Amino acid sequence: MKRLLLAILVSFPFSTAAQAEILHGFENPASGFPAAGISIISLWAFSTTPGATVSVEVEIDGKYIVNLSCGGERIDVKNFYPQYPNAAKSGCSTSVNWGNIPPGVHSLSWRMTGGGESKVVPQSVVSVRFGDARFADDFDISQATSFIDKTMEEIVLTNVKVRNSETGEWSTVELRFQFVVSSQGLQLSSMATVGDKNIKFVFDSGQDYQEIRDYVAESLDFLKREAGGSPTDFTVFAFKDLDLLVDAYMSRLNISLEKREEIRNRWQNGVGEAGYEHTFLYLGGLWIQKTSLDRLGVVIHELAHVLQSELSGHIGLSSPIWLIEGVAQATADGMLGRKLKGSPRPPWWDQCNGITLQNMETRAGAISAEPCPLDLGLLAVNFMELPLDKLMGFWGKVGETGDWKKGFYAQFGISVEQFYADFENYRATL
Repeated sequence: MKRLLLAILVSFPFSTAAQAEILHGFENPASGFPAAGISIISLWAFSTTPGATVSVEVEIDGKYIVNLSCGGERIDVKNFYPQYPNAAKSGCSTSVNWGNIPPGVHSLSWRMTGGGESKVVPQSVVSVRFGDARFADDFDISQATSFIDKTMEEIVLTNVKVRNSETGEWSTVELRFQFVVSSQGLQLSSMATVGDKNIKFVFDSGQDYQEIRDYVAESLDFLKREAGGSPTDFTVFAFKDLDLLVDAYMSRLNISLEKREEIRNRWQNGVGEAGYEHTFLYLGGLWIQKTSLDRLGVVIHELAHVLQSELSGHIGLSSPIWLIEGVAQATADGMLGRKLKGSPRPPWWDQCNGITLQNMETRAGAISAEPCPLDLGLLAVNFMELPLDKLMGFWGKVGETGDWKKGFYAQFGISVEQFYADFENYRATL
């Protein structure tokens, strides 16, 4: 509810103009939500110059120009700006088929003109297609099932069949929907094709990073060989442009606009992050300082997270964080043939003194204990002395049982409480 409330409030600035200008509030495509299907592009915009009209057009990727019809009645804007008569007729909208625009991250330019003033405001949006069709002319839900993903706040439909109007071919897909305040309805938030691998890459505009493609291919081969399988449906977002990465990241994870500066500051010192069917890589900053081997390690670490999520049915990246990070790093170390970390008294030892695995089960606890979730988690994973496929199989058990502690016992034959005790005894000997 808090996120929905913020989505409403962000449409209205909290200051009035001191001189003639164009005031506006973007509504659709909604910030933080992908655009899909035939939907409305809309905003409210008016000039503070009495009697002036405003015209609006949206340019997408510098190629597609969409002209909006303006002058629609907006009582809500009038009530918020009673001092400006033009506010009453400030609605601007049109419809667009996002299926005609290739899936991925796109740049929008909102161009507003009126009252002798003009304003251009950029925005990024992620477009999604139904079954990779420009227009889906038929849906078959006779074998579909549904559930609610409370973590992502999404309604999920699985085993849906979609027909492409151009080819007549059917695709089996999983569709996820979220409620969008600005359009007052459910909207497609993501689509995954079932069956063959559906791996996509989204790079900076006009770029194709072969280095990233090679790292991904090499990582998938290793996971298939050593981990018992590799992820099949995910998108790799890799950008040198920090702002474009932040926009794509916020849109993918449905993060409110108010947190943009916080997210940007965090990514300035980051290189990778993964989650439900995606991984993000920042190719600036620390990435530039890394060797080719280190970069490969980053990629397989993140793809290990994608596999963990996929094996668990997308419910396994909540806890325990120490095991999530420990296994991902063990995967990277195994691929790179590195000497395992966690030798007696490593450099991070004193910093993690007093931190236990129990402290790092939840994401909040792990964040407060950085960098121990990765380092101490890896020490715990190495203590297990298990092959990678046995370790990775834990997330399959999480998916089967719906409870990570039950999955731990089912996969490793020991309760997590007993493992914690055994690990602390081992740790005390180092």
